[in-house]
Amino acid sequence: MTNVMKQTVLVLVAAFATVAIAVPAAAQEAAGDWVGVVEVARGNRLPLLVYIKRADAGVLSGTMDSPAQGAHGLPLAEIAARNARLTFAVPSIGGNYAGEWVATVKAWRGEWSQRGMHWPLVLSVAPPPLRVDWQMPPDVEIAKLIADRSPLGCSGSAYRYVRIE
Repeated sequence: MTNVMKQTVLVLVAAFATVAIAVPAAAQEAAGDWVGVVEVARGNRLPLLVYIKRADAGVLSGTMDSPAQGAHGLPLAEIAARNARLTFAVPSIGGNYAGEWVATVKAWRGEWSQRGMHWPLVLSVAPPPLRVDWQMPPDVEIAKLIADRSPLGCSGSAYRYVRIE
């Protein structure tokens, strides 16, 4: 093998190693919009939305929403993200979160605690917001989408649905 070929191979190996190392690090970035659900009692599920930003200086800040409780913009404090671990507090409601990054599901898996109680909470990447002009598709289109994805191959007319308005 010539020196040029050896150098080329080394450059390629270094490039692939850099990408392999950078991808998990980016996936563990705490900054972003996260969504999870706390089941505080059987059948009583509270969705939580967590918004974390990283300033140019690297400092994390954020807020949390609990839409079912009408709580929006609750300030986060003591946000720390290191060694695949995320922690933060929500002082206004006496809440805390501690979780670890799970690469296989690309989410933070941890525990929400509040006033002496503890519940499992997985924070996943929040879906992007709907377009301003988005409208619910007609029921017939929804039934067709369901039928097209059905492993049984049923036609859209085979599904019965109840219209909820």
